[in-house]
Amino acid sequence: MGTGAELRVGIVGYGMMGKAHCYGYRVAPMLRKLPVTPVVTVMSGRDAAAVAAAAAAYGVPEIVTSWRELISRADVDVVDICTPPGTHAEIAEAAAAVGKAVFCEKPLAVSYAQAASAATAVSQAGVHNAVGFNYRRLPAVALMRKMIDDGAVGDVRLWRANWLSDEFTDATTPFDWRFDRAMGGTTIADSLR
Repeated sequence: MGTGAELRVGIVGYGMMGKAHCYGYRVAPMLRKLPVTPVVTVMSGRDAAAVAAAAAAYGVPEIVTSWRELISRADVDVVDICTPPGTHAEIAEAAAAVGKAVFCEKPLAVSYAQAASAATAVSQAGVHNAVGFNYRRLPAVALMRKMIDDGAVGDVRLWRANWLSDEFTDATTPFDWRFDRAMGGTTIADSLR
């Protein structure tokens, strides 16, 4: 377990990434000795019933329905942003403005201007910050990076990819942010930024 003080985390968003991050904070001290013990203190989501159900399932003791309320709480040291990409920059900037550390699920923003603004905000606030690029350490991606760095594939001038997924083949699957380009929609935009 962690050996130091608690690092109190507020998670904005309760979907798949909110669930994954809750799990990550719980098991991180089991995987390696940490200078602090991360503890998720609160989770936010617009749908009170849905966020309450998620928080109960994930072991989060409190909920709020406004991310602005979450970032203003005294029992939150780190704001962990697990919402659709189109919301990331605004939340990161607001959290930095009140002196909270920021951990943002990828991508940081859906445009260069938004990303630059968020990066400037955390820099000027002097808060710790990071973006979780969870695919960077996948063995296949690491091997591809090594091959490029070693010159094994020559100069990369063009790449083409296929993302094979059946998650949206069911006609009853509801429309969500992944279908809205302004919110960071498209799998390639979400996965590779």
